[in-house]
Amino acid sequence: MGNHLRVAASNGEIIEKSLLAQEQDSVTTRPYRRWIVSTLLLVPKLSLKLAIFALLGIRYALFFVLYWLRILIYPVMSLVCGLTLLAALLMLLNTSYEPRLFVAARLGGFSFGCFLFVWFYDGLLLVLSPRSIIIDDGRDNDH
Repeated sequence: MGNHLRVAASNGEIIEKSLLAQEQDSVTTRPYRRWIVSTLLLVPKLSLKLAIFALLGIRYALFFVLYWLRILIYPVMSLVCGLTLLAALLMLLNTSYEPRLFVAARLGGFSFGCFLFVWFYDGLLLVLSPRSIIIDDGRDNDH
């Protein structure tokens, strides 16, 4: 009974009408209400499209900034990775320094961490890429 409306008519009888039916009647009888209802139904669709467009814009902007920074990050991190690996190998060959295994392990771990950073960075660029990038794995896929 909560969604029904009781109205007393002028002749004394009580008319019970569903609120949903009353709203449908008022929407169909008044054109401006029909426009308002159709606009309110359209707003979530437009806001969803606008949100998707904004997220794609942020994604593309982030991709291009990160891709631009890769010009600096990749050579620097590769150089650091190579030099620390070389230092770790030289530390292993040094017999006069007592905690050589500890230092060599730390240098090797730092070198591997630099390698992983560059690898994850490239993976992030692949995920954010505006176009699908297919990496050639060397196999011939023609047959």
